[in-house]
Amino acid sequence: GVADRGRPPPPPFQRHRSESKKRTANRSERERASRQVPSWFADRSWLTKLGSRHSEVFRPKVALMQAGALTSHHRDNYGTLTWIKVLGGRQLLATWSMADGDATPGLGDDDESHGDAPFPWATWAALPSARLVLLETGDVYFMRPGVYHRVHTLAAKIQLFGEWVGAATFPAALHSATADVKRPHCLKACETAIKMRDIFLAGLSAELDAAPRRRRDLALCDLAPLRDALALKGGDALRALRALPDRAMDACSSLVGFDADDVCQKLLATPGL
Repeated sequence: GVADRGRPPPPPFQRHRSESKKRTANRSERERASRQVPSWFADRSWLTKLGSRHSEVFRPKVALMQAGALTSHHRDNYGTLTWIKVLGGRQLLATWSMADGDATPGLGDDDESHGDAPFPWATWAALPSARLVLLETGDVYFMRPGVYHRVHTLAAKIQLFGEWVGAATFPAALHSATADVKRPHCLKACETAIKMRDIFLAGLSAELDAAPRRRRDLALCDLAPLRDALALKGGDALRALRALPDRAMDACSSLVGFDADDVCQKLLATPGL
């Protein structure tokens, strides 16, 4: 303010101490948010299996929003399932599927200018997947990967939110993330070093470690080549997985609940994933 103009800047040690306090407060806030998430839920997310630097991106976050705020329609990045826990306030979400949005002019994200145009409510209401979701204090909401949504804050809100990717959501996650690569204007301050192939490989490795050794499909396989392939990382790991005997890839598919070889092919076929 005006009264501060004539003051000399604080000594360096005071600035450093203030910055340290801010970092400590931010870290404490993140830790409190993490404690709100059940450990079993966090442990099943493949995002928690990434290295510590990338895992930090996906820690639970706190959001504050004033009444009347509007978030224009979009899909969330990284192909994640988004979860929301409302601590206070009210909000209304308009949601619709990625398939419906991409097939309907004005309701997808292939046009960079859609945020400037009036929202086509009549067109939206006619979509088979159109839903209105009212969230109030205490509600928890899970939104599948790729779902388009528009958020109206009806009363000042505070909420926890975070991302989740696991075996049950990965095919849909990959589909949404592939669209992000092809439509770079959709990306919102993403950490570009995080790749879907890394999430897939980290998740597959974690599922393999957690699987009971008595599983017949795993008992019939030599797991050493599979573990060696996963240790390679990136494209080399994907190519090594595809070179494994069919029995090993079938075991991987059984483990995660989707066609692991098909996912490897899609990841290798799309640069940037």
